[in-house]
Amino acid sequence: ALSLSKGSVMELGAGGGSTPYLKKYCVEHGMQLNSYDSNPDWAKRCNATFVQDWDTADIWQPCGLLFVDHAPGEHRKVAIERMMDRADIIVVHDTEHGGAGDYGFEPVFAHFKYRLNYNKIGGGAGATAVSNKVDLNVFRGQNLGGYIFDND
Repeated sequence: ALSLSKGSVMELGAGGGSTPYLKKYCVEHGMQLNSYDSNPDWAKRCNATFVQDWDTADIWQPCGLLFVDHAPGEHRKVAIERMMDRADIIVVHDTEHGGAGDYGFEPVFAHFKYRLNYNKIGGGAGATAVSNKVDLNVFRGQNLGGYIFDND
């Protein structure tokens, strides 16, 4: 998704896996990264901006890529709805069936023109990319690790 993105990157939910990778990619490609977390320890650890309340935070700006992995997981669909016309591509973590939780993504994902799943039914964490602006089908059928995009 990063390779298809133009503009800034916004990360909701900083972490030891995503944040360093996003920082490295953004530095190498001249992209701005804005990382946010509602847990003060994670915000400090990842040098992210601390967010007291997702609903009142003044962070909802247009971006090329939005990465959604914040707590509480139930707020993720709210963030996706809020950003669906502001982000070119939205990547959502923990979308696998029977995984981290049923966060009610399906009704929200139905509003997007393009959708690509990764590890939707396999073991481990899955992710889904959605967009109304960027055709994600260039990755359909490709392998990454042990899974095939949108066909696992």
